Formats: sequence, C-alpha cells, structure tokens
Amino acid sequence: MNIIRDPSQYFSDCTSKPDVSGHKLPGRFWIRKGEGYSDISQLNAFDHALLSSGIAGLNLVPYSSVIPFSSSLTNSPLTVEPGSQTGVIIAVSDGRKGDTISSGIAVAKGPDYHVVFEHHGILQREELEAHLVSQIKEAVKLRGGELDEIYLESVESTVSAGFGSNLVVIVFDPVSYH
Repeated sequence: MNIIRDPSQYFSDCTSKPDVSGHKLPGRFWIRKGEGYSDISQLNAFDHALLSSGIAGLNLVPYSSVIPFSSSLTNSPLTVEPGSQTGVIIAVSDGRKGDTISSGIAVAKGPDYHVVFEHHGILQREELEAHLVSQIKEAVKLRGGELDEIYLESVESTVSAGFGSNLVVIVFDPVSYH
C-alpha cells in the first residue's frame, strides 16, 4: 500500500461535474492544518488554530466522512465571504502545557466516493498515523474495495502554553454548490 502526502497527486482524478440527481454536492474543497496556543483557555487555543489554518471567519458545519468523486481539490483556499456556512471534515486535538497532541485524516477511494477517517488525541504522530491506516483499511474492506493507496495528512504539536490545539481540516467551498 502506498501512502501519499501530496493532495494534488492523490486527488488528481477528482473533477467537478454537474450533479444531475438534484442533490447538492460540494464542487471544490481544500485541505488545511493549524495549531494554536493560549494561556487563557482551550477555546482561545482552538480559535488560534482556526486562525492559523485560515478558516476562523467561516461557520463550520461538520460533515460525515465522504468526499464525492465529483468534487475537485483546489490548492489554495478560495475567497469565501466571512460568516459563510461551509462544510468541513475535521480532526481536532486539545491538550495542556507539555502534552504532545496530534490530529490527522486519512482518505481512500471507495467504489462510489472517497471515504475519510479522522483521529486525534494526546499521542505521537506515528501512533496517530498507524491508527488512521488501520481505520481506513477496515473501512475500504467493509465496502468491498481494495486499498492501493491512501492520502494521509497529520500534524503533531507540543503544547508550549497553558492550552494547545491543532487540527487538520477538509473545507468544502460553499460557493460552488450546484
């Protein structure tokens, strides 16, 4: 099995196509990481992580872990009006001073869509990534597929202030719904 860490390589077969079913499908998405610290509160550390990832001005709506094949990856975040509602698949880890925290996502191609698994916690990146690979292997097996390669993105931080937060997020463009 091949682990890919370059999203443009992994998602190269994703092309935005019009939806003919009448359902709203996200047209584009991008992937970001962030980390933040605060001596005030965990919420302030999370807010800092959102700021560092470039998505603090958006209203985040959690999605289950599916990326339609019709969605396409964009390498840079789109200009989205502050306050826009946008779907996200997100892994967030929180910790206290001295903790090593990690967050990550793994993506694999299912028969009809990309399946995404998230994991986070007070753990080393290697442990997190091994868990993500195990999760995604089982998910593909349950769907009757074969796992040739996965896309993996993760972040590890050692909390340097009273509180820390890191995240990996797939952000769907709210403007491109069709």
